[in-house]
Amino acid sequence: MIKNKQQINWIDSVGIGLFMMFSIMEFSSLLEYLLVHFFVAMGANIEMILWLPKIIGFLLVIVISVLVLNKMNTMHQVVSRKNLKTWTGIFFGIVIIQTLYNIYGSEFMYDKYSDEFDNYYSTLRGEYLLQSFLSFIPLLKYLAFGSILLLKRDEAAGKGIKGSNQISEIGES
Repeated sequence: MIKNKQQINWIDSVGIGLFMMFSIMEFSSLLEYLLVHFFVAMGANIEMILWLPKIIGFLLVIVISVLVLNKMNTMHQVVSRKNLKTWTGIFFGIVIIQTLYNIYGSEFMYDKYSDEFDNYYSTLRGEYLLQSFLSFIPLLKYLAFGSILLLKRDEAAGKGIKGSNQISEIGES
């Protein structure tokens, strides 16, 4: 049972942070998936299909993370039940869109551009080294998100922004 406001704030902070991170990562993954389908349908070369969506997804994680963290300047703005509900809703909204696209959109794309997808998958079979290398990009997304979070926290602590040490103070009590 939660006994005080600091515990509630800590739980809200963790929930908001997790759902914010998951939302950003899932949105990035959704955009990458859509771009792969778009590039395949356009008949782009395999390198473009494999590289460009990953690069765009990585940059998107960085840009959205910075924008969101800049928007939320104080712990008072961050820690609220409304923000927790908002980020939870955003996350599940993205997951629902991904699921619906996987069910309906992918089938439509495969039916409409079957030759392009057959060509893509047959070409993809020979790109094992490139695929192995690209599998590290999701790890880089998490590293970038964590780095941005730490930089923003240090920036907030350095400027003496009210509430910037609230989480560490909660852990010390």
